Amino acid sequence: DVEISLRLAAKGHSPVLVDSALLHYRYRNGVRATYRQGHFYGRGRPRLAQMARELGLPGPSRWEGFRSWVWLVVNLPRLRSRSGRLQWTWVFANRIGVLPGALADRILHV
Repeated sequence: DVEISLRLAAKGHSPVLVDSALLHYRYRNGVRATYRQGHFYGRGRPRLAQMARELGLPGPSRWEGFRSWVWLVVNLPRLRSRSGRLQWTWVFANRIGVLPGALADRILHV
């Protein structure tokens, strides 16, 4: 979905916000499965950022990763609830996954 969004944006198509749209997001069952999914997504982030730049779009801000680490610290109390634990784990795994993704593609500026 991110890749197709990047390609559409590069061709001049803009997303439209539909206030009545409803999205339900379900994390994987269990912390381990959530971690694996978040790590997998994180590994792909550097490649998607590079793709955005190659398409002439601005990549993510250099502060984006830093903000995620701050979010993790601020949201440590969320670890007390199951849903908070899964959300925190997903963000943490995503951040951890960025490094092997950047190294694998030799994209170190994300």
